[in-house]
Amino acid sequence: MLRLTRPTQFITKISKIPRPPASGYEIAELPNERVFTGFLSHHKAYCVLAILHTGGLCTRGASATTNNIAEDPLTRSFVSSINAMNLGNPNEVKLALVPGPQATKLVDTYSILTYPTTLIFMEGKCVERVVGARTRELAIKTLFTLRNAGRNIFSRE
Repeated sequence: MLRLTRPTQFITKISKIPRPPASGYEIAELPNERVFTGFLSHHKAYCVLAILHTGGLCTRGASATTNNIAEDPLTRSFVSSINAMNLGNPNEVKLALVPGPQATKLVDTYSILTYPTTLIFMEGKCVERVVGARTRELAIKTLFTLRNAGRNIFSRE
């Protein structure tokens, strides 16, 4: 038995398919753990994704204090692939890049063994974590975290 689908029904169903946002997510590159705690307290009402990376462990000389993700190809490709994923409404999700070697308290508290590791904070508390460069798992956990908190998970309305 065939069923007639009207164009308006088709467009309505197509518009509900989750897509990444048009403008992309803002990523804050933070120098150390102290700045991250300030960032987390300032964005307490949002879902904060803290991506802990190697922080350029192979830096030399005077530039050892700078934490450039360009030196870590895995973290660089992971961060560049985040904008292609649907992590939820960009108004509800904040991303922060934190160098792991400068965030020893975070590393010890959450038993981080490998980089990149993403910690998902909601209302200032760590609710989920994703070990490794797993964008699909990160997207799923972020969407479930937003949904469980009663937030808008759709990037476009």
